[in-house]
Amino acid sequence: MAKILRILPALLLSTSINAQQVLFSEDFEGAQHGFTLNTSDMGSQTSGANTWLVNNAYTGGSSTLDCLGIPFTFTIPNTAAQPAGITQPNGKYMHITSNAAMASGIANCNFAAADGLCTAAGNHFARMTTDVATTGADEVALSFWWLCAGSASNYGEVYYSTNGGTSWNQVTTPLSNYANQPGWVQQTITLPAFADQATLRFGFRFVNGTTMSASDPAFGIDDVKVTSTQAANTLTTGAVVPASICPKSAFDVPFTATGTWNAGNFFSAQLSDANGSFAQPINIGMWFGTTSGTIVAEVPSGVPTGPGYLIRVVGSDPQVDGVDSPTPIIILVEPYAGQDSSLTVCEGSAPFNLFTALGGTPDAGGSWSFNGFGTAAMFSPAVSPAGCYAYSVAAQGCPNDTARVCIALDPCLGVASVGAGAQSLRWLGQQGTVHVITGVGVKPDAVALFDIAGRSVAVQLRNAMEGRLLLDMAAMPDGPYLLRVTDAGRAGVVRLLHRQ
Repeated sequence: MAKILRILPALLLSTSINAQQVLFSEDFEGAQHGFTLNTSDMGSQTSGANTWLVNNAYTGGSSTLDCLGIPFTFTIPNTAAQPAGITQPNGKYMHITSNAAMASGIANCNFAAADGLCTAAGNHFARMTTDVATTGADEVALSFWWLCAGSASNYGEVYYSTNGGTSWNQVTTPLSNYANQPGWVQQTITLPAFADQATLRFGFRFVNGTTMSASDPAFGIDDVKVTSTQAANTLTTGAVVPASICPKSAFDVPFTATGTWNAGNFFSAQLSDANGSFAQPINIGMWFGTTSGTIVAEVPSGVPTGPGYLIRVVGSDPQVDGVDSPTPIIILVEPYAGQDSSLTVCEGSAPFNLFTALGGTPDAGGSWSFNGFGTAAMFSPAVSPAGCYAYSVAAQGCPNDTARVCIALDPCLGVASVGAGAQSLRWLGQQGTVHVITGVGVKPDAVALFDIAGRSVAVQLRNAMEGRLLLDMAAMPDGPYLLRVTDAGRAGVVRLLHRQ
């Protein structure tokens, strides 16, 4: 009985139009390729009348073979030329070839059909050598070019594995059997099962069932590609409550994240300027993660008050700028009570307003308290207790801001009482190494400092606001001193006690 030699179509995998990333590509032109041929997967034969091989043979021919001692002549047609869509037309491809043809020097795409007498039925498998990872991908496509005339009993199949080739699943959509196609065509397969897999590989099987009528070519494959697409990463900022924000007050910024975010990613909440521009955004909160969430944010001090501010959330890996919050927010006026300070005051000094001892530029109109009870702003060393006095300033919609003036009283023993003359000076105490004197004119004519022995000592003056004089006595030893200030013919003397 005559042997029926058939040619197998080449299978090509092309890049999907929507593919964003090529995970695997094989055009079989290199010295090495990414497929293992003639494996035993799915009960296939590792040898037999037909075999998988890779070459660039397209020419058929005629020869004879012996079956049961009787010579039979066979003729193999040329394999169809490849179209321009293939990476290298008429180059190397993977295909089935019969051993009888190869023995006669014919190595194009053909097969010896099983006839139940001289050629036994059998299957032949070729599979990708390594896996690809599709983790995080929303869509994965397998594409390839193929041909196969065959018959209802002789055809190609496509398989996939998600466990390194331990088990295989046949792809039946859009085709289950690849046959009746003597010319090259491209096939693209996209299945949900391909996506989000840690290990994915594909295989091709040629089924050679018993038949009395079949045609070459056998199953041939070229330009195999595996591509993935991934949903775009987006960030949408939710509504911020309340709509009026006070600096230094915590509030929530909800956001929705879509797509795949890499490990180590963090989301940042950003504040625009008062015109809604993010040309120079201010980071106001951060949250590490890869999914939707809520960022606890805080507007820093110094941001100008007003409406028109927007908030957005941005991602770091990948870098994505989110959609702005749906409605603008208002930055409220921040209360400022000044900076904390500490003073050492002589018990016999004149009364003074605690407000003048605060650092910075505090808001006026606040209230004073001592040990939790309201108190007057004037401190009288003769009757007021030592300790910390709190100054609190309120602003609508914001928490109160508080600063403290802590006062220590000193008897200042060893310093004789000296009349102040025509100029009234007052020592407000020591802040670090600096002493604060009030009652001074804009620019005094002369300033002289004397130690307890009456000797004049050098004094270092610092610039000060009108009405205050700052003496830096970092180099002076501890002890009492007298300060004499002359301004426009008027002189005044004040005593002070210096401590390192």
